[in-house]
Amino acid sequence: MRLSLRALLLGAVLAAISLHGALACQGKRMVFEDRFNTLADAWGRDDNVSVSGGRLRVQAPLVGGDLADHILNQSNVYVDVDQCIIVQFSNADDPSSASAGLAFWGADDDHYYMLVVDPTGDYIVMHKVAAHRNLIPVGWTKSSAIRQGLNVGNELEVVTNGNHASLFINGVLVNELDGEAPPSGALVGVYWAVQPSHTMAAEFSDLKVMK
Repeated sequence: MRLSLRALLLGAVLAAISLHGALACQGKRMVFEDRFNTLADAWGRDDNVSVSGGRLRVQAPLVGGDLADHILNQSNVYVDVDQCIIVQFSNADDPSSASAGLAFWGADDDHYYMLVVDPTGDYIVMHKVAAHRNLIPVGWTKSSAIRQGLNVGNELEVVTNGNHASLFINGVLVNELDGEAPPSGALVGVYWAVQPSHTMAAEFSDLKVMK
């Protein structure tokens, strides 16, 4: 059966809307956005972090031990929000050694959660509870929602409601968890890590916090 030109065009439009909707925060009102045209003072300063071309770039140096770091944006704190960011890996000498993601429910530099992906299609959720201690409420998990490889973007999204968080990757709900939201509001940020004797570069773009 032949489809009319009108039907074909309508189908294309609906498909585009569906794709766009799958890659966008679900909130209705923007309360914070960073397009990374400059490195805002609210991010602080880190020798491994720079901004260029609308992306916050992290270049992890070659070190003898594990390197894990983060920055939390100090512009404001948020309660019950939908937060999204796009992360991609522009370089990794061993893709399985690199990871990066979205920090949420941040109270301070020693207390925050992370939704993290790697270039091989896995994600993990960690909870930093002290200077050198992370809990792991969700261990490394393979997900078909993750686009694998270098120079491909993955949108990470966390929707928080009280002490409950819904976790999305590229518009797909991959997990949910109950945790500890800071009672006075949470900071949002980014996290990255690389295993010993490896290097990697990660880029973050289109950070949004919505209600």
